[in-house]
Amino acid sequence: MSSRVHALRGLVLLAVLVGTVACADFRRGDYWVEPGSDEEGGGSEGGATSSSPEPDTGEGPGDEGTASSGGSGDGPSALSFALDVYPLLEAGCERCHSPDGQANATSFILDGDVEAAYATTLELVDLDDPDGSRLLAKTAGLGHTGGVIFDDRSSQYETILAWIEQGANP
Repeated sequence: MSSRVHALRGLVLLAVLVGTVACADFRRGDYWVEPGSDEEGGGSEGGATSSSPEPDTGEGPGDEGTASSGGSGDGPSALSFALDVYPLLEAGCERCHSPDGQANATSFILDGDVEAAYATTLELVDLDDPDGSRLLAKTAGLGHTGGVIFDDRSSQYETILAWIEQGANP
């Protein structure tokens, strides 16, 4: 099991690097807009803008493997925190929610420990009412000082919602 944890951490670090490059020009309150979508160049509720630059790859952070990682081809497979959700949170939230970030006084801290982040994230999840989960409200900018991280129409938001609907698997 130890080698599996090391392998997952390696994948997460790679995802973080990709996400960091893709989000290098991310500004507080901006949210990711899929290139070529109807929202590109438009505004959003709450005063946040969608002026996030397009990454060199043409994909949003976490798009690769989303909703089909590890699947057998029979439709979407179960999403996991470590492979599908954590990379999104690292790319969108880690800048502020880190030990040295401006949101370091909150209980939601991302410091590279996937297991600790999973436990903390579960506190923001409502399995009985996935749409009402605090995690989704915060990423959509509701009650979040950092503004919109993932618009509620984005693939990242939908991935997190689907993960919660599937039981919030580690």
